[in-house]
Amino acid sequence: MKKWLTVIGLAAALIFGYFLNDRWRPGPETLMNQAHAAFNRNDYRSAQTLFARVIRATPGHSGLRNEASLFHAVCSIRLNRPAPAAAELRQFLAEYPSSFWSPEANFNLAECENDLGHKEAAARIYRRIIAVFPTTSWAEYSQDKLKR
Repeated sequence: MKKWLTVIGLAAALIFGYFLNDRWRPGPETLMNQAHAAFNRNDYRSAQTLFARVIRATPGHSGLRNEASLFHAVCSIRLNRPAPAAAELRQFLAEYPSSFWSPEANFNLAECENDLGHKEAAARIYRRIIAVFPTTSWAEYSQDKLKR
């Protein structure tokens, strides 16, 4: 009888712990705040991990996933990994072509291309930003880059 009570007690504790853990698991908004805090501290590895968790925790084409996807790529740039960042940015632009973040994603892609030595590709992207997003600050930044 004692054995069964112990087994039942342990099972109840495991079930309770599972549900309690689920309640304390941070949601996507909390993860996003933590990711941005790490990013602002220049802790890009931690930020990238947290942005990846936001991406996994949110449905496709949600605003949080969109933003987290861009910042995940920017973390790669800040970690001096332009080739993976460029691939992520191309994927971002394919998935979210009309996103609020598209001008910035294009600019970051141009910067990656420049860092990889693809000067003509970078120049094409800068010109596209100026043509497609002329009223944004990214168009101004692109004009400055083209002048150099």
